[in-house]
Amino acid sequence: MTKRENLLEKARNNPKGLKFNEFQTLLGHQGWVLDRSEGDHFTYKKEGWPGVLTIQPWNNGMAAPYQVKMLLQTIGEEQGREK
Repeated sequence: MTKRENLLEKARNNPKGLKFNEFQTLLGHQGWVLDRSEGDHFTYKKEGWPGVLTIQPWNNGMAAPYQVKMLLQTIGEEQGREK
């Protein structure tokens, strides 16, 4: 498995255990680009995707589990469109 695949699998298996910087890396792997940041809020856009994702660190440098799940949902929706 590649590092990219390992990180995606880690997010799927334990959304609460993903560090915020890992989450940002995962966003980049999925084609999301940082559009802007304000304070500790980061807004990402993706070409061909309606809307944006706004994320922020949650607890002790971890990603917010609901935001990880939101990203995983977008990945699932993209895979559904490809079929």
